[in-house]
Amino acid sequence: MATPGKKHLGSLAWPWITRLSGLAFVLILIFSLASFNPNDPSFFNTSNGIEVIHNLCGKLGSYLASLFYTGFGLMAWLIPGWVLWEIWPDSSEAPRWAKRLAWLGLIASLSAMWSFAPQIFSFRMGGFLGALVQPWLQSWFGTTGLYVLCLALFAISLLIVSPALATWLGTRLATWAEKYWWPKLQTLPLRGLRNLWAQLVSFFNFVRRKREEATARMNAQSRISFDEQREALERAQKAHEESRKSTPPSSPQDILPEIHSINLDAPSPSTPTEFKSDLLLGATGPQEEPYLEEAQTGTDGQGRTVVQPPLPIPSLPEPLKIKKEAKKTINRSLPSKDLFDQPLKPEKMDLSVIRNTQEAILQKLLEFKISGQVIGNRPGPIVTVYEFQPDPGIPLSKILNMEEDLAMALQAEAIRMDRISGKNAVGIEVPNPRRDLIVFREIIESDAFQQSKSLLTMALGKDISGSPLVMDLARMPHLLIGGSTGSGKSVAVNAMICSILLRATSDQVKLILIDPKMVEMGIYEDIPHLWSPVVTDMKEAGRVLRWVVTQMEERYKRLALLSVRNLEQYNEKIEKHGGTFTLPDPTPNPKWADRPATLEPLPYVVVVIDELADLIMVARTEVEDSIARIAQKARAVGIHLILATQRPSVDILTGVIKANLPSRLSYRVSTKIDSRTILDCSGAENLLGQGDGLFLAPGAARPSRIHAPFLTETETLRLVDWLKDRGRPDYNEQLIKVIETDESEEAMGIGPDSGSGGDIYQKAIEVVVREGKASTSLLQRKLGLGYGRAARIIDRMENEGIIGPDRGVGKPREIFRQA
Repeated sequence: MATPGKKHLGSLAWPWITRLSGLAFVLILIFSLASFNPNDPSFFNTSNGIEVIHNLCGKLGSYLASLFYTGFGLMAWLIPGWVLWEIWPDSSEAPRWAKRLAWLGLIASLSAMWSFAPQIFSFRMGGFLGALVQPWLQSWFGTTGLYVLCLALFAISLLIVSPALATWLGTRLATWAEKYWWPKLQTLPLRGLRNLWAQLVSFFNFVRRKREEATARMNAQSRISFDEQREALERAQKAHEESRKSTPPSSPQDILPEIHSINLDAPSPSTPTEFKSDLLLGATGPQEEPYLEEAQTGTDGQGRTVVQPPLPIPSLPEPLKIKKEAKKTINRSLPSKDLFDQPLKPEKMDLSVIRNTQEAILQKLLEFKISGQVIGNRPGPIVTVYEFQPDPGIPLSKILNMEEDLAMALQAEAIRMDRISGKNAVGIEVPNPRRDLIVFREIIESDAFQQSKSLLTMALGKDISGSPLVMDLARMPHLLIGGSTGSGKSVAVNAMICSILLRATSDQVKLILIDPKMVEMGIYEDIPHLWSPVVTDMKEAGRVLRWVVTQMEERYKRLALLSVRNLEQYNEKIEKHGGTFTLPDPTPNPKWADRPATLEPLPYVVVVIDELADLIMVARTEVEDSIARIAQKARAVGIHLILATQRPSVDILTGVIKANLPSRLSYRVSTKIDSRTILDCSGAENLLGQGDGLFLAPGAARPSRIHAPFLTETETLRLVDWLKDRGRPDYNEQLIKVIETDESEEAMGIGPDSGSGGDIYQKAIEVVVREGKASTSLLQRKLGLGYGRAARIIDRMENEGIIGPDRGVGKPREIFRQA
């Protein structure tokens, strides 16, 4: 039983233990918040394998700072004060529960007001609490009422928490306002207030951009360091392998160290004199120290027996484990962003230009009896969007018909107008007097591109407000691009290809490039990612697309063997089995006689066609059928299409093609008809060219405006040379045979001496005999042939007496050969 003295001592010590513990927590929290870095590991951010923690309090600090900043925003700095108040004695008369509510009101009111501020850090200014409270209050009290309510709650809470601080702060604020602000406010017109607000918004945007640039530079430095370490490791592996191959094995006498003899005065008769040596390279089993030879015995100068024990061979360093590869060593290093030019510093747009443009818009619309007000503006790198809210009773169509009149009044090249989703306003997109240059590196250094996990992430450019825009081709899953000559279409396609080359190695993604112009894609010749040389002959291109369809069907069979639904699951399952998956003994299957015994990971395949119009003109039916089949089914097996054309007319972009390509991107076109053909709406005819485009995302009802990045040929050559220095292309043998095959009947597998192509004719005979009927449509369905090829096979069967002649509608041909 405790004595009264010990009880008294414990009652005195416990409050101080609580206070010191709370003080330690407050100091840790302050240092954690002060040294917060968004790249540190936390509850909301996963590390990329190299954990470099910048927080002064280590991993605990990074998690604490991330948690409090995400929850309370900048109001997280009030939490240490609340904790100090809780652990320290309070002599005020107000009850503690009232002060706790006051602290909560203080944080909630500030969070709600700061939630309106632009996001200049990696977290919301008002945190999750502000995002939770602000919409509810705004729906009940409106924006003005919310500010009044929050200011009142802040003042009341501060009076309860610290009356002295509230009194001092109020006195100072009143004195300062009376001295500095009141004389200015008396003479400040309404336009000046708007100008002041615009300056504040511009300042917040400037701080946000600086923060994003600093974060991008930090991410770039971390990735460059990681790439250098990985390349150094690969060089060490390569040097080690070359030294093992080039250096002949040395004799044991050359590599064994000198070992002095051991003098034994009386050797035991049972001392073993023979030692077995099992020096096997690569042998597995118990790790025993191997011996070179049996022990040697003799006498020294004094007549004593000397036994030289067997000498152990020093163990060589174990070679680095390198993943088994099929044909050649694949360099898995990725290119650095330093291969591309640095972005230029954007120039600030003059606020007077925005104000004058707003006044000109209102004045011009008022001349046509369209009244309203400009409720906001969004400056961007290429255009500025003015949000015009019409007065009640003015139809939308009347406003949209004012495009040409407004363009003339503003002396602009072209403007575009469209309603803004979710607002009672019309967006008027006016070109800036001076355009900002959007470079490719600026997009690939953005957080959106860096944080994407897909290998097929493509840099599309910037949206209308200047935010980087990237898209995952695997989710699109195909892209149709249209645009007239000089609209920036080819530069945008090159940027998409370079985006994929920056993220994926040659064993992860394969490219099939079809270039009818023979000048656009030739720059990528001989890079490791190519599955075939760049195709420039349109007849070869048609055969390539047919082969892609065959490859698609083959991949579906492989996915079915592992009972998976897409290529990602297929590759993950094989990787879990060490890179190869051995199948059990196959059951005889006449539909798949050459079923493989083992399965290996499959790469993504991206087929890029730079000019679809030339391909359609050469082989319309065959190309349309192949594109339709690939677009309908190839997403799950990792085959994707990027189709570009400078003639987005109805005879090129037919209904079959458009129905299977929901993702579309249009740069400037000549007429509204071309715009409606590719986007199903007008607007692309009013674009500015040079990468200015409209992007219709999958599932979106209306297109959004984007600005493609500028990528010079010099930058592309740097990337191509970097890739060529690290590997050569490993072409697909089957695809090469398809490209080199003539279009004659013998090469198509229907002639008497068709060689390897005769297998198709034999399969056609098997299908006819097995099904008991013969028709062109049957061979098209079963063998995936075109109409012309299937009809020629039917004619040959009839000439050789395998089937009978056509007996008319509704009567099948006779089959003379039996199974």
